[in-house]
Amino acid sequence: MKKKTFVQIFLICLVLICVFYHLLHNIDKILAFNWKINYSYLFPFLTVFLIGPSLKILGWKMILKSIGAELSSKRCSKIMSFSQLLKYLPGVGWSYMGQYYLGMQEGISKFRVTTSMLLENIINITTGLFVFMASLIFWRTQGISQGLIYFLVLIPLGLLFLHPRIFNKTTNFVLRKLKKNESNLHIKYRSILRLFCYYSLCWCVTGLILFLFIRSLLCIEIGLSATTGISAISFVAGFLAIFVPAGLGVREGVMTALLSIYLPIEITIVITLFFRFLIIIRELIYGGIALSLDS
Repeated sequence: MKKKTFVQIFLICLVLICVFYHLLHNIDKILAFNWKINYSYLFPFLTVFLIGPSLKILGWKMILKSIGAELSSKRCSKIMSFSQLLKYLPGVGWSYMGQYYLGMQEGISKFRVTTSMLLENIINITTGLFVFMASLIFWRTQGISQGLIYFLVLIPLGLLFLHPRIFNKTTNFVLRKLKKNESNLHIKYRSILRLFCYYSLCWCVTGLILFLFIRSLLCIEIGLSATTGISAISFVAGFLAIFVPAGLGVREGVMTALLSIYLPIEITIVITLFFRFLIIIRELIYGGIALSLDS
């Protein structure tokens, strides 16, 4: 086992031990908390939660089309569903390797597969930060003015960064680091703006899922804008934490810290862990469906 892989596994195990120790130490508070299943939120949650990944699959299909590659929804679903399962393997970049390999197996050129993944990640992270900053405007009073400033600054910077000229330079820099041929991609700015709006909407749906999940278990006052911002920045933090598989612990840590504004820390830990567990189950379901479609 490589040293880096061993360190990753060790850190994940250490975090899990600390988390479960804290939960066991506060088990009485957790059991005594006012848990209440609200079916008026539970059923909408399950519906939107199960549909959620199909939005990201459609997003990648749109990206491929914008760079001149056509792939059916069935093939996109297979590639994305399989590659998402690989992200839980110890090491770095397994999901990207899976997406890259399966994309080429479907006849997409190396250049277009690589470019689509770069574009997907850049737009994903940019729109996630955009949605988080926008949500701050509607959070508690102390975040309004600061959130508005961040939001107003991020809009032009984000849109400027996604301009084809700047994006191509960024892509070529990454491709050089990966020892790949440089891109000479021609993508319309209109297409990028369309993808920006679409992925921003996907983040809003993710926030809606978290909102419905929390309200289906607890009777608390938490706004949709807050859960949208919390989910966006938590998932982005997980994306950027390439040193741990699937952002394990990082996403939950950020989500726990921000949800603790509204809930006791031990309750937020339970919620974030249960949320991650459900996401893993969902990814297994999608992977099984993709496997059945491929057979």
